[in-house]
Amino acid sequence: SVFFFIYRGYGTEGHRIFNDRNLTLTSAIAVLIVAMVPTSAEPSEAWICAEPANLPTICWAQEYISNWYRDIHLVASVTYFSTLAIWCGYLLPKSNKNPSEWTRQKMWRNRIYKTSGAIIVINMVLLAVVILSRDVFPRWSVFILESVAVMAFGFSWIVKSERLQFMYAEEERERFRGL
Repeated sequence: SVFFFIYRGYGTEGHRIFNDRNLTLTSAIAVLIVAMVPTSAEPSEAWICAEPANLPTICWAQEYISNWYRDIHLVASVTYFSTLAIWCGYLLPKSNKNPSEWTRQKMWRNRIYKTSGAIIVINMVLLAVVILSRDVFPRWSVFILESVAVMAFGFSWIVKSERLQFMYAEEERERFRGL
């Protein structure tokens, strides 16, 4: 959440809704809500509210939100993962050059971004299946699917960071020479 609150990117350049500023703010708020609103039915079932922690004030969501906390957590989660998928599928592949001018490396990077976005969307669908059939899958499967989605986004972000120089053609590497 802090990362998304701090990141500014290209601001509101490009699309009126799907731009860096709107997506980072939406991601930051959504993931903050996900972190602050636990999903378990009882405070004793939430790891942050477990007896050893002895911090009942952290479980404010269960006391004040009552039965709505799961829905709030779910909506925030879907919003968060949707913004990550939009980043990967739409914002990261953008370029100020025409596609005919793209290097082979740029086309590979775009495949990585779009594949990461597809992985996030597929994991969201699998999460829906797991959540709707609670008794079939173990609880930890949600954690695994969420982790894979976040790692897919993280990998795309590392590729976009321009630090993996082998992912860039010689003419694209000019900016690295002074670093």
